[in-house]
Amino acid sequence: MALKPWREVVQPHPDVASGRFRNAEFAADLAQVLKGEGGAEYRDAVEFFRRTYLTEGMRLLLSNALRRLASGDGDPVVQLKTAFGGGKTHTMLALYHLLSGSPRVSDLEVTRTMLGDAGLAERPRAAVAVLVGTDFDAVQGQDAPELATTVYTLW
Repeated sequence: MALKPWREVVQPHPDVASGRFRNAEFAADLAQVLKGEGGAEYRDAVEFFRRTYLTEGMRLLLSNALRRLASGDGDPVVQLKTAFGGGKTHTMLALYHLLSGSPRVSDLEVTRTMLGDAGLAERPRAAVAVLVGTDFDAVQGQDAPELATTVYTLW
């Protein structure tokens, strides 16, 4: 038996079906989210989780991160390796939104699911630091007013 075409199995979002979308809106960009730019579907944690399907791999990574933060249990280093379009940026955005401390995230079904997977009653507190390597300019540097300097390297 042949597989059905995807259009017979799922209904695309109305803007996609009508052709009224911009390709850039479908490219998740962690640097834009950190700057408060880009589409709300990536910037806003509630909207992000409403639109994001959590794969088994994403669930495992998120629950592992929660356990690691809460008790030290879980892998300390995780290497995300998938092909282009494999979900690395979405996974990093999910981790960022889950751990950034937004009180709105605590009430989400996805948060309760992740906490249940991790065996936790509440989200652990986390100091979140993010570096987007493709958004870092080692030649021009990046102003760091809180350090009263310009940063040129990670070190």
